[in-house]
Amino acid sequence: MCLDRPDNGSRFAGFDVDERAVERIAVLAHILAARGFGGAFIATNGSRDGKGKLALFFRRSQPGAALRKLTASVLEDARKHPSWGIERPETIETRPQHKDQEGSYALAAATRSATGRSNDSRIR
Repeated sequence: MCLDRPDNGSRFAGFDVDERAVERIAVLAHILAARGFGGAFIATNGSRDGKGKLALFFRRSQPGAALRKLTASVLEDARKHPSWGIERPETIETRPQHKDQEGSYALAAATRSATGRSNDSRIR
């Protein structure tokens, strides 16, 4: 099942975290839960320790511009959190991006078989 939509919308948004994933995904999850998205996201491991992904799912396709605005706003708040730490350039990516056809096939593939929980017990 592909979560991307050909109508310039997507049923998900995501964060690809390349450093300090356990701490940073916890911050992102806290912010999303505070905004009312508590049961709508999952976290997964990355390709190595310290990496991970957080995917936020929607029942209906959402405009890509609205999803990019949401992820930018969440990331802005996350960067203010004391647990976030110093972020090196290019260690956080959000989806969808303009280049993604309003979504990311890679993130969709990584979360396709999600059960609603991370397969890493350190990420809640």
